[in-house]
Amino acid sequence: MRHKLNLPEHPNIIFLIIVFDLFVLVSIYGLYGTNWIGQSGYQLKLPSSPKAYLPISPNHLLVKVFSEDQANCIIGRKAVPFTSLSSELEQQKNDFKIEEVLLMIDENAPISRERELVSMIQALGLKCTIVTEPIENGR
Repeated sequence: MRHKLNLPEHPNIIFLIIVFDLFVLVSIYGLYGTNWIGQSGYQLKLPSSPKAYLPISPNHLLVKVFSEDQANCIIGRKAVPFTSLSSELEQQKNDFKIEEVLLMIDENAPISRERELVSMIQALGLKCTIVTEPIENGR
């Protein structure tokens, strides 16, 4: 004599609650368990120029300068006030034997600030390269 399993044809409410709870737990884990990190730092919109290949010195330093309403600029990974930029560049040059400065200037920054930076960098005896967004030749 064979025994038949006594499984209900329709799932009961306890089974549905368990399935719903598992679904909610998995979705919450998906939201909080990812690597998503909010945006940090400053937005910098670079001006555009034609694309060209430029050799870069192995001993270079990246300097990011923002619009006039921001008092700080970024040298490498360090934020410094714009007023102490010259002394910080000179210290970086002496400490790390910097030969070239890659200058990223916000599109909204005034031309006077850009000219001041370029003359400051050249006065320290460093090569200055202005970084821009490349424009493809086909445009």
